[in-house]
Amino acid sequence: MHETLPPQGKRFCQHQGVVGEQGKCDAGELDTAVLEQARSGFRVLSGVFTGVLALALVIGFLLNDPHVAAEVASAAMIRQVFLLLLSLGMFVIASRRSFCPRALARIGHGYQLLGALAISLSIYLPAPDMHPPLSHLSWLGVWIVVFPLVAPSRLRVAIGLSLACTATVPLAMAITWLRGAPFPGALEVFAAILPYLFCAGIAVVSASLVNRLSTGISDAREQLMSMGTYELVERIGVGGMGEVWHAEHRLLRRPAAIKVIRQQQLEGATPPERQAVIARFEREATTLASLRSPHTVDLYDFGRTADGAFYYVMELLEGLDLERLVREHGPLPAGRVISILLQVCASLAEAHTRGMVHRDLKPANVMLCRMGLEVDFVKVLDFGLVSTVQTKRQADVKLTGENTILGTPAYMSPEQARAKDSVDARSDVYSLGCIAYFLLTGRQVFEQGEVLAMILDHVGTTPERPSRRLEKPIPEGLEQLVLDCLAKDPAERPQSAHGLAQRLRALEEVEPWTELDAHRWWAVHEPEKARAKVVAPAPDPVHATTQLVKV
Repeated sequence: MHETLPPQGKRFCQHQGVVGEQGKCDAGELDTAVLEQARSGFRVLSGVFTGVLALALVIGFLLNDPHVAAEVASAAMIRQVFLLLLSLGMFVIASRRSFCPRALARIGHGYQLLGALAISLSIYLPAPDMHPPLSHLSWLGVWIVVFPLVAPSRLRVAIGLSLACTATVPLAMAITWLRGAPFPGALEVFAAILPYLFCAGIAVVSASLVNRLSTGISDAREQLMSMGTYELVERIGVGGMGEVWHAEHRLLRRPAAIKVIRQQQLEGATPPERQAVIARFEREATTLASLRSPHTVDLYDFGRTADGAFYYVMELLEGLDLERLVREHGPLPAGRVISILLQVCASLAEAHTRGMVHRDLKPANVMLCRMGLEVDFVKVLDFGLVSTVQTKRQADVKLTGENTILGTPAYMSPEQARAKDSVDARSDVYSLGCIAYFLLTGRQVFEQGEVLAMILDHVGTTPERPSRRLEKPIPEGLEQLVLDCLAKDPAERPQSAHGLAQRLRALEEVEPWTELDAHRWWAVHEPEKARAKVVAPAPDPVHATTQLVKV
C-alpha cells in the first residue's frame, strides 16, 4: 500500500513508510476491493469517453461545411467539448491514488449524472428551427448501461443514478420548450423515455449481480482464516505481493496484524519469483518465531489457509516509526538517539548471536511504540531479508538470483552493495550507523536521486560529518562512533550490535534521555493513542525503498 495523506487523525505505520489517514475511509456496504474496482472502472470509462469525444470533435470539424462551422461550434459542439473536459477531469482524478475510494465513487456518480445531462442536451436541445428526435436511442443508453458494469456501486445508488440519467431526457425537452420549441405530447415524451427506461432496467440488473459478487468477496474475506481463530477487521496495507489486515482474536479479542500472501497475487510472477517470495515470507515468519527479544516484533501464528493463502499473525503496534518521527518532529537529541540505538542493538544482538543478519535496517523498519505504561519502546520489524551467515551464499543465490542485490540503497553497507559473500553482523552495524546519522541530522548519509549513484557513494565516498549537516555541535564521542559505524572496511567498525551497545553506554558526555523526558515528549506530541499498524511494503521514493537492483 501506498500514497501520502495528511498526517492528522489516525496513523497507520508501514514497513516502507508511514501513511497518515484523516479519519477512516469507510467502505460502506461494498467491500474495499469492489470500491477499488469502481476506481479503476471510472478511470477506464472516462479515458475511453475522452478519446472517443476527442476523435468525434476532430472528425466533426473536418466534415462540417466551413460556412456552418461557427453555428455548430456555438451549439452542440460546445456541449461536446464540455463532456470532453468533464471526462478528462474525471480521468485525472481517478488516476490519483490519494483519493479515498468512497470519496472518488461519489465524484464518479456526479460525473455520471453531468455526462448524461450533457448527452441529453446535445440531442434534445437542437437549433430553434429543428425538431428534437423523440423515438430515438442515443449514446445515453450506452452511458446508462455501462456504468454499473464497469464501475460498481450499491444497488440503491445504481437504481437512483439510472433513473436520474433517464430523467435528463424530459429535462432537456423542457429546456427546449423554454427556448420556444413546441413541447411534445405526453405519449411522445413516454415514447422518447421508454428506451432509456429499458436501459435503466438492464443497469439495475447489472448492479444487482455486482452486489452479489461483492457479498461473495466479503464472505470469502471472513473465511480467510480457515481455523476460525481470528476475525478480520479491515485491510490496512497492500504491497506488490501481499497485504496486511487488522484482526482480532475471536475469543481473547486481542488485536493483531495478519500479513497474507494469496496465490492470485503471485499469478503474474514467474515460478522462480513465486518461489522466492514465498521463501522470504516463510523465512521472516520462522525468524521472528525464533527470536525472543522484547525489542523484536512478536509473532503469534503462521500457516496456510484452505484457499492456499500464506499468512502469519503478529502483534499490532501503537506508535510511529523512526522515518515519520524525524520527518514530522525533526532531528532528535543525542540522548534520545542513544536510547533508541541501544534498544535496536538489543534486538539485533540476539539475531547476531544466532548467526542472523537483518540486511534491511532503516528508519521505516524501526517502530517507536507505546507498550503498556512505557513509551519510546523500540520494536524492530521486517526480517524478510534476514540471512544466516553460514548458509548465506546458498540462500542468496536461491532467493535473489544471480547478479542482484536486495536491500534499501540509502542504508546499504558497501559489502552488501557489492553483493559480496562476506555480509555479516557488521553490515547491520553500518545500516545502524546510517539510521543514527538520520536521527541526528534529519538527513540521509548520501542523498543521491539515482539508485546506482547512491550505492556507489556507500561503496566509495567518505560521508560528511553529522555536525556539519546539522550546523550545531554533536557530542564528539557520539559523532565519532557514528562515523566508525560508517567505515567502508568492516574491520574498522564495531564488530557486532553487542559491541556497539557497549560503546554507546560508555559515552559519558551525552546528557541521558530519561523516562520522564520520554513521557513529556509523548504527552506533548502524541497525546492520544494513535493506533499504528504494521503493513506490507508500498512504493516509496528511491532512497527509502527496499529494492532489487541488477548489478
